[in-house]
Amino acid sequence: MPTWITPEGTLRPDYPTQANVPAGSEAVLALPLRTDAGFHVLLLIAGAAAPLSPDVRDHLRWIQPYLGQGAQRALLAWTLKRREEQGRHIIDALDEALVLCTEDGTIRQANGPAL
Repeated sequence: MPTWITPEGTLRPDYPTQANVPAGSEAVLALPLRTDAGFHVLLLIAGAAAPLSPDVRDHLRWIQPYLGQGAQRALLAWTLKRREEQGRHIIDALDEALVLCTEDGTIRQANGPAL
């Protein structure tokens, strides 16, 4: 459920809907995003002290799983890129010549001794 973090740092789901919100107060909207990968993401929207209508709340609840899936894909892509870089560093550190080719013989990667 979307929750507001008040300027004082307290969590209040109903903060901007109350009539006594001080003028100029800037709360932060915290939107938890769930993922299938076992990690959680918290989307923070600053400077949004306007009341949330029921329609906006429904839209936020609807979009939460999709944002979580996007965050999960971004983390997986980052992890894959990092592992590829680690693999390249290992191959480059070998003293033996190593050439990685595709099935049709196209060279994908070669370390220093292979050149």
